Amino acid sequence: LLSGGTDVNAHLTIAPGATLIFEENAGMNIESDGVLTALGAVDQSVLLTGEQKIGGFWNGLRFYDTESIDNRLEHVTIEYGGGKDFGDGAMGNLVLKPWYTSGKVKVSISNCTLQESGSYGFFFRFGATIDRFDGNVITANTDGPGFTYANVVGHLDDSSAYAGNGVDAVRVVGRDVTRNQTWAAIDVPYLLSGGTDVNAHLTIAPGATLIFEENAGMSVAAVGSLTADGSLGDPIIFTADRPVAGYWDGLRFLDSNSVDNRLDHVTIEYGGGRDFGAGATGNLVLRPWYSSGTVEVSVSNCTFRASDGWGAWIDSDAILNSDFTTSNTYSANALGAVFMQP
Repeated sequence: LLSGGTDVNAHLTIAPGATLIFEENAGMNIESDGVLTALGAVDQSVLLTGEQKIGGFWNGLRFYDTESIDNRLEHVTIEYGGGKDFGDGAMGNLVLKPWYTSGKVKVSISNCTLQESGSYGFFFRFGATIDRFDGNVITANTDGPGFTYANVVGHLDDSSAYAGNGVDAVRVVGRDVTRNQTWAAIDVPYLLSGGTDVNAHLTIAPGATLIFEENAGMSVAAVGSLTADGSLGDPIIFTADRPVAGYWDGLRFLDSNSVDNRLDHVTIEYGGGRDFGAGATGNLVLRPWYSSGTVEVSVSNCTFRASDGWGAWIDSDAILNSDFTTSNTYSANALGAVFMQP
């Protein structure tokens, strides 16, 4: 039975089958010199729980600036935490949040259960690296399964279950995507806020759904590329938090001319909320940042609908597949299907 804050500044190992019960407002912090290894088993899981079965009763488990390869959680259940804001809304049963903005955290998480939090199941800040994230169950958490940053989303795995929470969506703060990664088709949508700037190769898996909050958007920069290859049975969806034309900015390609820029069986809807200059508004905007820039994208079998601008706005120097206008579907776009800049 633990009270207060337990700060770990050495290598702590929790044996299979151990139970740690936390009093109200208690918690455990793995600090920069600390390491936590908790390796349970199928029949001997490790349990971190609250003295009372109330969401938010205790603070939760937090990792600071520790990058040890021995930070491992396997067959661990963490429940009834999420009672403390560690800054910037960092609340959850499991929080990976460096003390400094430049700090790094590394943890392996597999076959764990994060449940009954008074906030999120997990909170993974920018700078977090998850060596493994598979086979986990994140459920019955008040604010949703998790809160993370765009550059960390690629650590999430589709073998984990994220449904059954107060909000069934993984909340994603935009910011930069700076490492190559794939966003898996998990069993709940991604809910994005702010601007997501893609500065690496981002792949969206077939069946994934991205929901954008008001005035949010995604831009693929010159050093970035986007591959979103859905299928007839597993389309990829870019949509709005509310079914209102122009609710979010839309998907924009800047000076990216990578052959990896592909959209296939993708639906983009309710965008067109921002003019990127020269009247460039639409669900899909291909407009270089510089006048000398070029954009190259292959777009086929896609649906563009309910934009407050055009279905697609295309720069005069953009390089597209020859059947772009005929191989895609356009409907209910306020200004029309496609604008081709003269």
